[in-house]
Amino acid sequence: MRKILLATHGTFAKGILNSLSIIMGEQSNIECLCAYLDGEDCIEQQVKTIVESKDANVDLVVVTDVFGGSVNNEFMKYLDVNGLYLISGLNLNLLLELTTSEETSTDKMIKDILEKRNDFVKYCERKSISDEEF
Repeated sequence: MRKILLATHGTFAKGILNSLSIIMGEQSNIECLCAYLDGEDCIEQQVKTIVESKDANVDLVVVTDVFGGSVNNEFMKYLDVNGLYLISGLNLNLLLELTTSEETSTDKMIKDILEKRNDFVKYCERKSISDEEF
């Protein structure tokens, strides 16, 4: 079994989960961590609580918004935790791939998605579109 945690600065996580729900329906295995919503947020404690409460029998795929950002860096401290996987660069295409994958190995799933889907971001300039593509 696997769960997904979307961990972002502000409410980006909730917004993208809402978009996913419109496309795929409700996703009971996905949760959000929206960091820095008020001045009292303590990202270190929030992440520690999440990691310490992780079920040992459930893989947790954490997807953050910015590599090198404070949210991502806090989860980096826990990369040695068994069953915790960290991906940076949250976008809707990635989230769709993660939620629809039938791969049972979480490690293999992530590697396959990132290897096969390196085209998540496209620059759609006029000269790159040919009539044959329509």
